[in-house]
Amino acid sequence: MGRPIGVRGSETRERIIAAAREVFGEVGYEGATTGEIARRASVTRPALRCYFPSKRAVYDGVLAGASADIAAAVAAAARETTLLEQLTAFTAMIVSDRRRATFFATVVLDSYRHPDLKNRHCAPREDALEFLTAAVGDAVERGELADDTDTAAVVEMLYAVMVGASLHGGFADAEIEDTAAVERLRRLLSGAFGG
Repeated sequence: MGRPIGVRGSETRERIIAAAREVFGEVGYEGATTGEIARRASVTRPALRCYFPSKRAVYDGVLAGASADIAAAVAAAARETTLLEQLTAFTAMIVSDRRRATFFATVVLDSYRHPDLKNRHCAPREDALEFLTAAVGDAVERGELADDTDTAAVVEMLYAVMVGASLHGGFADAEIEDTAAVERLRRLLSGAFGG
């Protein structure tokens, strides 16, 4: 019996996406080449072009996956009842995979360096900011934060912490595990948010 139709193609596409996430995460959009992506995916450049006609198309494919990761992190955070636990769940989901953390940190930098790379359908930075804005607003409504809280300032500060956690999770040759780092972040934030 033959293999199911499309299985090999979807596996190859996923291998390309995984390799591209790694390459873009390490060197950013500008430094990435389709040749290096093809090499890491164990495909030829012509084969890569069958799936993605350009470097931008590969990048958009990786962005779509990153947006799905952000959506999963938001869903995990939504199951929590306090701002502190929501932030902990969200951060843990982002930094739990080194390649995910690296790409998230790099896509943030690339969005500032290359505004033309923004994709309105796949925007991890904007998705993360939207989550943080809602979480902080809900915390104010629940009374976890004061009514006069400068929501925009808190969101920017939390976003900077998230990006820092991604940089650490993706690039630091740290001796502490990601779970330990997230726990330390949770303890730090619990002092800030009275948890």
